[in-house]
Amino acid sequence: MGREILIVRQMIILGGVVFYRDASLPYFEVKSCSIDALTYKKHAHEEYSLGFIEKGRTALWYEGKKIDIDQEKFVIIPPNKLHACNPYNEEKWQYDMLYIEANWLEQLSCEGTMFRKERPIVRSIAAADRRNMAELMKIFTSSISPLAKETAMIDGLMNLFASTKEITARNLDHPYEQVKLQKVQEYLQARYLDKITLDDLEKVAGLNKFYLVRLFKKEFNISPHAYQTLLRINFAKKELRLNQPLVDVAAKLGFFDQSHFTKAFKGYVGATPEVYRRSSGKNQFFTIHS
Repeated sequence: MGREILIVRQMIILGGVVFYRDASLPYFEVKSCSIDALTYKKHAHEEYSLGFIEKGRTALWYEGKKIDIDQEKFVIIPPNKLHACNPYNEEKWQYDMLYIEANWLEQLSCEGTMFRKERPIVRSIAAADRRNMAELMKIFTSSISPLAKETAMIDGLMNLFASTKEITARNLDHPYEQVKLQKVQEYLQARYLDKITLDDLEKVAGLNKFYLVRLFKKEFNISPHAYQTLLRINFAKKELRLNQPLVDVAAKLGFFDQSHFTKAFKGYVGATPEVYRRSSGKNQFFTIHS
């Protein structure tokens, strides 16, 4: 029997947020959201995030700036970059996001597709590009072979990035404390599951902890504690994709109860841990809005 017949497909539409993954292609995850009462905390993904808005407008927050994103725009957010997107209150918000593993996309970049990795790209998108991306999403959520899907993804992204022009840009300053802040960031990335104190970070950075908190927030627009939390949430997503029990994941992350974990997770992901875990079967799909 062909793969098309053997595939079991399931639609997960809970709370207006839908995820799609194909176990044969772990480099990709698609998220579709249609909701008018959703707000996100400042967060970061380990993957590249590519987004299109189908309805409404959103304000993209990044490095203290806000950029309006509407249906005529396309956004690429690099991995591990703090951001937040929230709709304008008076409007319905419907969008599709494609998350791409960093190594996969950077290998594609080496083949001639160039884009910046240090900050978001916001560009106007032509009608033809929008149609092509909608078709690409339909292909990816279909039951065709992994070879056909990944080939279509490569072709579609190469065409999309070929004409990508950056609209927003910011040259960051690099004060001498940045090296010390980098040490703190790396320490948090390596030990985010541990019980870390400001005294620990003070020793790592060699900076007074009160000055450290102020400097960290100035550089990264987030406190050290909030940064540790978002690292834990990204780890939780991996655990939930492995279908780990919620209570075990919450305990592993150091949340004092499952309710606290659920609230924190939804603030960063836009869906509860249970919804996210239930979307992590062998193959999940949703209908792309055209």
